[in-house]
Amino acid sequence: MTRWKKLLFLFCVLGFGIWIASYFDFRKLPACAFCEQEVLNAQEFDRENGIIALLTYKPVATGHVLIIPERHVENFEDLTDLEIAYMGKMIKKVDKVIKTRYGNTGYLLLSKNGKSAGATVPHLHIHYLPRYPKESHLFFALRFWFLPLLHPISKVEIAKELAFLHSAMHSSSKKQYR
Repeated sequence: MTRWKKLLFLFCVLGFGIWIASYFDFRKLPACAFCEQEVLNAQEFDRENGIIALLTYKPVATGHVLIIPERHVENFEDLTDLEIAYMGKMIKKVDKVIKTRYGNTGYLLLSKNGKSAGATVPHLHIHYLPRYPKESHLFFALRFWFLPLLHPISKVEIAKELAFLHSAMHSSSKKQYR
């Protein structure tokens, strides 16, 4: 490789790095976003038995939601047996509503436990990621790689989806427990 090609390559790599960095907000983040009432108010659509269902603001897939314990814990093993049972119950509720809304035929549950596993928020959260019949596994995996580059969904879209999910979760639970 000639000297000029090496310099051009280095320039491109640095330019790409600066471009990527421009998408990140480097302001000081709260210690735990999921303990911030503002975040909960903006994204919560159900809460039951100390477990909260949140609409994610940067969805990897249509219908991507988060299930978190209300109590601040960082890892799955820090949950009580009762919290684990309630999280399972919430996942079942979310699954029923998301399948009805979007028609997914499967789902992936993902939890990154600890910073070394890639957790960016130090509060246990389980991603409910709907999967669709004709969806490529490779394309689905690539969306995780490029997640930091995704723009958040608009406040209007969030409000619309939260209204639907809140209504569906509450009408679903009334039918389920009669």
